[in-house]
Amino acid sequence: IRGFDVKRDLHTLLSRELARPGSKRNPDFELTGATLFSTVVEVLVEAAKLARERGGSGISEADLSRAFLAKQSRTLSQLFPKDTPIDIQSLRDYLDSAELEESEEEKPLLKFTINEIENRINRRIRGQSQAITRIMPWIKRLRFGLRRKGRPAAVFLFLGPTGTGKTQLAKELAHYVYGDEDMLLFLEMGQFQTKESMSGFIGAPPGYVGYGEGKLTNGLRDKPESVVLFDEIEKADVQVFDTLLRFADEGLISDPAGPVRDGQKCIIVMTTNAGQLWLQNEYLQIQQTLRHPDQLKEVLCTARADANLPGRLLEAARGELEKKGFRPEFIGRVDDLVTFLPFDKATCREILDDILESERLELMDLKGVELLVEEEAREILTQKAMLRTLTEGARGIPRIINEYIINKAIDEITDFEERQMPVKRLKVFEYNLGVEVEAA
Repeated sequence: IRGFDVKRDLHTLLSRELARPGSKRNPDFELTGATLFSTVVEVLVEAAKLARERGGSGISEADLSRAFLAKQSRTLSQLFPKDTPIDIQSLRDYLDSAELEESEEEKPLLKFTINEIENRINRRIRGQSQAITRIMPWIKRLRFGLRRKGRPAAVFLFLGPTGTGKTQLAKELAHYVYGDEDMLLFLEMGQFQTKESMSGFIGAPPGYVGYGEGKLTNGLRDKPESVVLFDEIEKADVQVFDTLLRFADEGLISDPAGPVRDGQKCIIVMTTNAGQLWLQNEYLQIQQTLRHPDQLKEVLCTARADANLPGRLLEAARGELEKKGFRPEFIGRVDDLVTFLPFDKATCREILDDILESERLELMDLKGVELLVEEEAREILTQKAMLRTLTEGARGIPRIINEYIINKAIDEITDFEERQMPVKRLKVFEYNLGVEVEAA
């Protein structure tokens, strides 16, 4: 922008500094956290923070540039001649508005192998490897480009307890088949519980309230290639089921405003919590388990090892759906029934550790405070998380962490700051999940 030749004006100057007398090359030198200059470490830490804030999986040149400017603006100014100084504020404005170069974008979709995709999804959705394995052949087929004529790209029914990853798996399908999680048309079926709500589902004829306002039809108009997610289908009216019957069979839906909307390039995903009451009350016998929490680990392990559980859960869900008007022939339109299982202790621990690490990084970025959670404390938290996941799924785990750790941490940090004693470290120990504070 300013006309500087970076290689000539900056690299030469840096090379001259490195070539000063006394500087010698060390062939055995390794770049590690211990050997890097502290200023370099500071810039790298800031760049990692900026990358996380934008949701990137790696640090880009833009992240490094912003971090260097934030932490070393004075050094940057010194690199330019005094007669042609650099305007730091203009550079900051430019970097704030600049977008990633094409070479810096996230790894292109088609370069992911099927194994890489499966590993990435398993890292995002814990404890549901059996469900992920069921959809991988479809991801492979659709990325290959082998689509079906006269039918949607695929039709799935995801069933299982709440909070086990059904909606998140639909988002992963959107990302790895269509290139972006935003290529998801989300329809909350609880909004269509009456016949009158059909106008909000597919629209209404000209002259009627709801004309041109159909969420499904307008969504297909705007995203003709996407994942169409019908969330909690058991809450919808029977008339909505009848409309979905043709859509799941042919991939077409009539818009009362005129055109027929084409969803044959879409993946249809329906989720349901039907069967959850059977799973909790009859299979897991949750009331008895809550009275004897020491049996919980064994009960959950047995459930996940039971090869008959998916079939029994499907039958319980099917019976519950049929009572609400869900036609039996609808199951015939589904390409794959994907069952999500309740979490066991190992899965709860994985999710707990993931969330604790995220909170640790946030606390370090925000306050410079190191959060340490002892192993014994993690075990207690995992036990509490297992109980919460029986009714809340994975959503219960961050609530446990917030209740027993984050709220206490905020209180302790606030108390010390009010006494003008900066906190350096917080340690969570086993006894009553107490917090030990170390001041800077």
